[in-house]
Order: sequence, then structure tokens, then C-alpha cells
Amino acid sequence: SSGINAEYGARICAGTTGKGSTAWQGYGAPYYYVYTRVDMSECGFLGTLIITALVDGNSAHWQTTTSGVSTAEATKDSFTVYLFGWVGIHSKPGQSGPTASVAQSGQWNVNWQAIGYVC
Repeated sequence: SSGINAEYGARICAGTTGKGSTAWQGYGAPYYYVYTRVDMSECGFLGTLIITALVDGNSAHWQTTTSGVSTAEATKDSFTVYLFGWVGIHSKPGQSGPTASVAQSGQWNVNWQAIGYVC
């Protein structure tokens, strides 16, 4: 098996983008999704990471289809979270979805942890 070995300078670093302060961006038709870039440069990682992330909030975040959040475009300093799905009783799958304003008003944020080497 492969993994990260603490004997060789591995570190666990964790954080949050913060409720009410996450910079969500929206993308409209035809895909309808929101995304945010998570900065973890203060962790001091040197290379490939193992990242776990989840989305938290005060409302509607559970209605997105990626409740088990997938990370994308990961580097040693950051990664992006994309959320697809439909939000709200009047939304229609494939015709609408989460917006940056829904994410902001619902105080959606990303809680994350990463494991990687620092030396």
C-alpha cells in the first residue's frame, strides 16, 4: 500500500474558508454551479496532497448534488471546490442551480484537511 509516512516529514493541516466570508463564484447556463478556491499556502506543503473537504452552511447547502465534496485543481497551495445541483423548491434540475448569492446568503463554507510532506 502507499501512503504518507509521518517519519518522513508529513503534516496534517486543516482550516475553513469561513461562514460569511467564502468567495463563491457562480457559473450560469447551461451548467449552473458555484465554486471557490481554497488557499492553504500557509501549510507549507511541498508536493502532492491528500485532501478531504466538506461544505457547511446555514441553509440549502445540503441540496447540492455533491454533498461529498470533490476537490479539483489541487496544488501544494490550494484547491477548488465545485458544487452542482439544484437549490430551492422552484428550481428545476438541468435548468437552474446554485448561485453565488444563494451560497453567500446561506453562509456556505468549506471545511478541509490536507495531509502532505513539508520536508
